[in-house]
Amino acid sequence: MATVYLAHDPSSKRDVAVKVLPRESLGKEANSLERFEKELETIASLEHPAIVPVYDMGEENGQPYFVMRYMAGGSLSIMIQEGKLSLQDTARIIEHIAVVRMVKRNIIHRDIKPDNILFDLNANPYISDFGVAKLTEVSVDANTENRVVGTPGYMSPEQAYDQRVDARSDVYALGLVIYQMLTGRSI
Repeated sequence: MATVYLAHDPSSKRDVAVKVLPRESLGKEANSLERFEKELETIASLEHPAIVPVYDMGEENGQPYFVMRYMAGGSLSIMIQEGKLSLQDTARIIEHIAVVRMVKRNIIHRDIKPDNILFDLNANPYISDFGVAKLTEVSVDANTENRVVGTPGYMSPEQAYDQRVDARSDVYALGLVIYQMLTGRSI
């Protein structure tokens, strides 16, 4: 849905990631801007040490963007490609990001996958990409945008079949991620 660029913020003297909604998405998909704004709103409401922080947001010539921490340690998918992780490393990573589940009680991420688990230079894991997350009290229709959202290989059966989903869909996806971490195999 969006493009992420590496940039340098001269005022803070740090590298940052800038997520930009492409102009072509603004005209093509009626809900692209709404989803982009919803992601920013969701992240802002979930301030937590295991969620990639957002520093700034704005619009330039009608093109919305937000600035977030650059995660220089790469993604979990890169680590998995290099081979299986130890049980201790897997437990440390999952324990750190699973705490977010408790904090974000009313959020269903709907796209938990290795590409959305990022690391800083100290190997601390963070959850990213809340573009298809839903704020809910109990459960939501998986297909509220009139199309299935998320990454097919990580979707719970309920999400894939456009049925009501709740936090268990994220737990299902997290189970697949743990499998990949421990086996070094892709889904």
